[in-house]
Amino acid sequence: MHAVSMVYLVGNFNVYDVNTFNEMLIKMKADLEISAFLYKNCTRLEAIIKEQNIDKIINALHKKFIR
Repeated sequence: MHAVSMVYLVGNFNVYDVNTFNEMLIKMKADLEISAFLYKNCTRLEAIIKEQNIDKIINALHKKFIR
């Protein structure tokens, strides 16, 4: 069994945001267990990642979606 981290963003998201979120995780070579998916009135983006160094991923997502 491997340790996992859950990445969770809350807001109002569209299909572009969901795709951007997933593409960023893929480009950072995150070992995804579950990635985000679009649903009606999307208010959160989630991913479960097998990742030892989660700080790099959190910082990149924060820079893109929060700042």
